[in-house]
Amino acid sequence: MDILRQAALSYQKILGCEYVFRLGTKSRTMIISLISSTKGEFIHTVGLHHLQDVARLQTTRTYEKELIFKDICKGKLTWQYLSEISQMIQDPISGSINPRTGKFYTTEDRILALQDLSIVLDSAYKGNIYKWNKNSARIYTKEGKHRASTIKADYMLAVPTDIKGENIYIFLRRDYDHEDTADKNSPIRLSIFSAFPDTAELHNGQQRFTILEEARIKKNSTKEEQLYILPSYKAQIEPKPQTQSDNDDRCSDTELTEVFIDFEQATLK
Repeated sequence: MDILRQAALSYQKILGCEYVFRLGTKSRTMIISLISSTKGEFIHTVGLHHLQDVARLQTTRTYEKELIFKDICKGKLTWQYLSEISQMIQDPISGSINPRTGKFYTTEDRILALQDLSIVLDSAYKGNIYKWNKNSARIYTKEGKHRASTIKADYMLAVPTDIKGENIYIFLRRDYDHEDTADKNSPIRLSIFSAFPDTAELHNGQQRFTILEEARIKKNSTKEEQLYILPSYKAQIEPKPQTQSDNDDRCSDTELTEVFIDFEQATLK
């Protein structure tokens, strides 16, 4: 199957899902909800906007972006076709070297890595979520220097790939239209707007949250399908005879600290 179409069909799967994460630090837990992104965000998510010599891909109109997404899903707009009309297919889009090719990452590398985005999200618990601060990020340039990031995001999900030192970075922004900001117990709702593989350590200098639990909710359903729970966290919240409190499933400060002592050796690969 055409790699662009496969990436689009995988992206389409996440449009029908919501991912719910319980995150933790040594002092507190919180819940975030990764809600369905929009069809129009696909172009930016997989990096098609980098093909600046393809006028259709430079549109800023949402309905035109959605039409492009539909054409890709139907096989009417393919990567093979774009490869024939664009001179920017192999242009570097990152200052980092792709360990698979020995060259700078390209748009094609990005699409190849995101062919199975739904599977990446299903296994997001293998990585970490960070509160993103672009001013703290340092990215290598093609000249071997550093530059600050220009990515404007609220959170970042980093999921390790099968290559040591490489992660798929998924950037998330707050979706206030679907968030109940008046309710302090309401999940923080986020949507995807960019994703790419990179060996740059973008997580350095960012506030890290460990993923304690991950669940998936399919569209038109309220039932959560648990994908993961951190074993040490599960042990802390399981009922204990005669010691169970009335504070739902939240850990005490002491218990939560113990969870992170158990988890302190888990790092990104």
